[in-house]
This record gives sequence, structure tokens and C-alpha cells, in this order.
Amino acid sequence: MANGESATAILIHLAGGVALLIWAVRLARTGAMRAFGSQLRHALQSFTRNR
Repeated sequence: MANGESATAILIHLAGGVALLIWAVRLARTGAMRAFGSQLRHALQSFTRNR
């Protein structure tokens, strides 16, 4: 293993990285929805309207 790390330590680091990524995506989504929620909703409705 790299630098003498065990497989368990590598898996723990990998799981921590994935958890941070998921948290950051959720945080960005929440912020965007708070800032542009109604505008985004109206835009999506107009784009997805049946013609």
C-alpha cells in the first residue's frame, strides 16, 4: 500500500471523501434553491411544458 497505509485506512479516507462530496453538493443545492427557488421552478415549468 502507499506509504504503509492499511486497506482499512484507505477505505475510511475514501468513505470520508465521498461523504464530504455528498454534503457539499447538498449544501450547494440548498443554497441555490433558497436564492433562485421560485425563478428556477417557473423556468423548469416553462421548459418542460407539453407542446
